[in-house]
Amino acid sequence: MKLFLLIIISVLYNNNNLNAQVDTSVITLLSYEKNNHVLKHRKSSSLTADDYAIIEEVLSATINAYNIEQKKNFLAQKSVDAKISEDDYLINLLNYKRQYIIVENIKGEKEVYINFFCQEWSDYSRNNLVVAYDGGNCYFRLIINLSNKKTFGMLVNGDA
Repeated sequence: MKLFLLIIISVLYNNNNLNAQVDTSVITLLSYEKNNHVLKHRKSSSLTADDYAIIEEVLSATINAYNIEQKKNFLAQKSVDAKISEDDYLINLLNYKRQYIIVENIKGEKEVYINFFCQEWSDYSRNNLVVAYDGGNCYFRLIINLSNKKTFGMLVNGDA
């Protein structure tokens, strides 16, 4: 995980300007104007290289905490159903594509809505928010407030 974080940060680092480079093999930036139904009462913003580093730091901590709880759930369920897989419970960020919507909230704090999915990129997913109503942990989303470095609204899809 640390290697992944260093690779992403080094790829994204671009002298901390407002047009910081994005690793487009993993991330696409979506327009707030086109997706304002996701986050109400905000305005469009942009990310700096420092913002990307904060996202990776907060995201890593959030997913690590999530996986600790999910590991307990997996072990409890494994005693009942030996056929289940740990992959159905834990999130490995290396397996996901990301869609970012960058906004400023009514307090003036920068936030990023991140939508995760485990499919390959398509023309549609590069330009439109991917919405799934089940699919398990192949789909999840959260919001990171970059000002206070907190995550909220994390939702991992269930299985149908």
